[in-house]
Amino acid sequence: MAVPGREEFRRAAELASDGTLKLRAGDAVHLAIAESLSAQGILCLDDAMTESAMWLGMNVVTV
Repeated sequence: MAVPGREEFRRAAELASDGTLKLRAGDAVHLAIAESLSAQGILCLDDAMTESAMWLGMNVVTV
């Protein structure tokens, strides 16, 4: 389990405020943590998060 710190919350706020991504706050935190951990990919359940993760250059597995 990853616990977000100051940098992850700062990055999440940055992502959430980007109008082109259309992220909810929780999804923004999820992506910020994945970025900080240099995750190889991410599992997504909705279109907005999938598109945002792909825009950030992450490999995406959809369910």
